[in-house]
Amino acid sequence: MKYDKEEKKILEAFESGYMKLSKPSKKEIKSIKATAQRTRQG
Repeated sequence: MKYDKEEKKILEAFESGYMKLSKPSKKEIKSIKATAQRTRQG
């Protein structure tokens, strides 16, 4: 897989430990689910 410059910087930051994943908040999960529902309906 080829990455552009921005994607490479993000990947390097994650792999080096500079950037870490975080869990989405309940509000974010609710928003994601609502968007998914609208997407499936349309």
